[in-house]
Amino acid sequence: MRVVIWLVLLSVGAVLAAWILDNNQGHITMYWNLYRIDLSMNLFIILLFVGFLGCFILFSFLSSIFNLPVRAEQYRAQQRAMRASRELAVAVDHLFAGRFLKAIKSVHVVTQFSETAEYGRMIAAQAYHQLNQTAQRDAELEKITGFAHQQAKLVMLAQMQVEDRNPRAALATIAQLQGGGARQFIVQRIALLAHRRLENWPEVVRLANNLVKRQFLPALVGQARIQEGLTQWIKSKNISKDRLLQEWQEFGEQDQVDPHWVRLFAEGFIRVGEHQKAKQILEKVIPHEPSFALVMLYSRCADKKAHSTVLALALIHRVEQWLLQDPAQPALHLALGLLSVEQQLWGKAIASLQRVLDSPRADQKMLLQAHLSFVQIYEELEDDEKSAEHRKNALRFFTTKAS
Repeated sequence: MRVVIWLVLLSVGAVLAAWILDNNQGHITMYWNLYRIDLSMNLFIILLFVGFLGCFILFSFLSSIFNLPVRAEQYRAQQRAMRASRELAVAVDHLFAGRFLKAIKSVHVVTQFSETAEYGRMIAAQAYHQLNQTAQRDAELEKITGFAHQQAKLVMLAQMQVEDRNPRAALATIAQLQGGGARQFIVQRIALLAHRRLENWPEVVRLANNLVKRQFLPALVGQARIQEGLTQWIKSKNISKDRLLQEWQEFGEQDQVDPHWVRLFAEGFIRVGEHQKAKQILEKVIPHEPSFALVMLYSRCADKKAHSTVLALALIHRVEQWLLQDPAQPALHLALGLLSVEQQLWGKAIASLQRVLDSPRADQKMLLQAHLSFVQIYEELEDDEKSAEHRKNALRFFTTKAS
C-alpha cells in the first residue's frame, strides 16, 4: 500500500513539474565581476534542485563518517545485549533442568551486562540455594540492589528461609514485604508454611481459609491445612469458646453436616465446656451416620464436672428415639449403654451393651468399648467373676490388634 501511495505522489509531482516547466517563459541574468550569465528559469530551477540534492548527499555522507564511533558503540551494545539475552535464556534452562552448576557458570556472563545483571543474580541465588550453599546464596541476594527488583528478592528470600526451616526470619521478611504494600497470594502461601512450622494454628486456619476462598490453594490441600490447623489448635487447648464458635459459624451449611468437621468441632466444644453446643451439632448428623467416633463423642456430651443429670437424661432419651428408627444399630446401643453407665443405670446399660456384643454389625472398636464398659459396671456391682471375664475378652482384642 505504501508503494502505491508513493507512486501516486510521484506521478502527481511529475505532472505538476511538467506543467510548470512547460509554461514558464522567464529567464534569470546573473552578474559576477565582468561576467554575465543568462539562464532560463527552467534551467535555474533544475540546477537549484540538483545543487540542494548534492549538498544534502554530501552532508549526509559527512555526518555518517563523523557518527561512525557512536554507531560502532551502539552496535557493540546491541551485540552485548543479544549475547546477554542468549546467556540468560541458557541459564534459565539450566536452572529449571536442575543443572545448577551450569546455571551458575552461565550467570557469570549474564552479570557482566547491566541490563541482565539483576536477573542473573536471582538465578545464581536460586541455584546456590538448591545446592545448599547458603553463604554464596546470601551474597548473590545482597548484590541485588535495584529498586525494581526488591520485591522479587524478598519473595525469593522468604521462600528460601521457609525451606531452610527458619520460619521466624521468613515472617520478618514477609512483614517487610507487606509493609511495602505487597499482598500477593504467593506471599500468603509462604506465610502459611511459616506459621505451620511455628505451630501458630490460628494463623494457619485463617490463611488457609483465605487462600481456598480465593482459589489459590486446591480445595483438597486447603481442607487438609484447615483440618490440621483446627485439630492441633483444639488439642492445644488454647482456643476460646468464642473463637471456636466463630470458626464453626464461618463454615457453610454443607460442611456443618459433614461428619468429619462435626466430629472435630464437637470434640473442641466438649474441651472448652460447651457440651450443649456439641450435643446440638452431633444430633444433626448421628441419625444419618451413627459412626463409632460420633457416638463416643455424643456419650461425652453430659458434663461430668457440672453433674448435669438433666442433660444426661435428655441425651439418653434422644438416643432411645433414634433407636426407634433403627433398632439394630449397634453404635446407638453403645451410646445408650455409655450414657447409662455414667448415670449408674446398670440394668439399662447392661441390656444396651449386650445388644452391641450380639450385633453382627458391630466392629472391633465397638466390641472392645462394650467389654471395657462391662468391666466398669461389674466392678461397681462387685461381681469379680463377670468383670474378669470381660477383662479377658478386652485383652484378647488388644492382643489381636498387636499381632
